Amino acid sequence: MKPKERVRVAFNHQEGDRVPVAALTVDSPVASEILGREVWTGFSAHQLHRRFEMWKQEKLREFLYHKAEAEIELCREMKLDAYFDAAEKIFQKNSSPPKKINNETWKFVDAEKQHWRVIKTDLQSGFRGEIDSSIKKEGLEKFEKYVNNLEQDSFDSSNLSFEIFNYVLEEIGDEIAVFGSADVTVPVGSSWFPVFLRAMKKRPDLVEEYLDIQLERTLSLLETQLKKGVFGVWGGVDLAGTNGVLFSPEDFEKFVVPRLRKIVNLCHEYGVPYVKHTDGNIGMIFDDLLIKTEVDGYNAIEPKAGMDIFQLKKNYGDQLTLLGNVDCSETLVKGDKEEIEREVKELIERVSPGGGHVVMSSNSIHSNVPAENWIKMIETAKKFGQYPIDAS
Repeated sequence: MKPKERVRVAFNHQEGDRVPVAALTVDSPVASEILGREVWTGFSAHQLHRRFEMWKQEKLREFLYHKAEAEIELCREMKLDAYFDAAEKIFQKNSSPPKKINNETWKFVDAEKQHWRVIKTDLQSGFRGEIDSSIKKEGLEKFEKYVNNLEQDSFDSSNLSFEIFNYVLEEIGDEIAVFGSADVTVPVGSSWFPVFLRAMKKRPDLVEEYLDIQLERTLSLLETQLKKGVFGVWGGVDLAGTNGVLFSPEDFEKFVVPRLRKIVNLCHEYGVPYVKHTDGNIGMIFDDLLIKTEVDGYNAIEPKAGMDIFQLKKNYGDQLTLLGNVDCSETLVKGDKEEIEREVKELIERVSPGGGHVVMSSNSIHSNVPAENWIKMIETAKKFGQYPIDAS
């Protein structure tokens, strides 16, 4: 059975020849060890730092080709059934590169929107993310100006390059389940997320306006991906942390649910499944997020956040495809081969029967996961994931 067909059967809640295996992303150090040379992959600080360096040299296209080629090679080397990073290869033509402040800090300036932001890529700790911005500095008033500028800036998808996205589909789209991406643009990873949370209470009209402008762009970009033939679509905006959701269920119901439903509906018009990824404990919003919106799959299902995949299989196994959830915070980082095999085997025995399951980690294969541990996870899944599952 081809990998793509194996994933399709799983999403149809049927049993194929074996349980599909995949990785959301694989960080550069892990991929480099497996491929035997330095490559730039995943979401790591390493790849982001390299991306910015090459972008500064006006070599962003070259970098994205390198990243795509390495990730495709890794998929084939590990015989993975799905690939989740295709839409990341879509880029804006002639976009301005960042200014290098120091070896690990980068400043992006958008003169049109009168907005700047600072991103840190710390290769020692592995941290990467936005640490400052004009909205963080100036607060709600600046957020309003930013939204007004967004409204005036007409979105033109012809300014985007799908060249490398198309390359990925042409290279592996017939054999592997390639996922595009789309989500409600809640600015969780931004330095100004606290400003956004305050705006939910003080200026809900402004939040609605911001989300609607972003949604219009998202739907346009999504439809292009769907027309090009992606197998599925995933949304990667995290809506929770280990201790619970990042904002109230009421705000979630008001601001996120109706917009996420529009994204899911568009996917379904094309007969394409939608997978919602989020870290953390989503117990308080589970039904709103995954059932009311009619999403097809859920990832990452973090054990350390109290998400119980076995209970989810019992309660929702006929509605949701579960993509996870070998623990990448403990087992894959610190576990020995016997512990990894035991966890993967139990996961398959209790979640894989009847289909509706793809074996993945509980998030990404990040830089702290030893390559040999991920290899053991994949080997174990293929060994014990042959249908019919032997639960003895």
